[in-house]
Amino acid sequence: MKLKEWLDEQQLKQVDLVELFATNGNEVTQGCINKWVNNERIPRKYEMQLITTLTNCKVTPNDFYDISC
Repeated sequence: MKLKEWLDEQQLKQVDLVELFATNGNEVTQGCINKWVNNERIPRKYEMQLITTLTNCKVTPNDFYDISC
């Protein structure tokens, strides 16, 4: 599932995800999250791990890559 889809499903805004990151001791900007949502940037490893945890594995690293076989 794409991060944007998860945010929509949870009825969360990007700023809400900023707060979730802050609650877990990690600072990211809303601009950074916007780039993830719009496929302009891929999260760093520690950010990816937290995204996977916060989304209960609904958003995984593979969801940030548009690779098809």
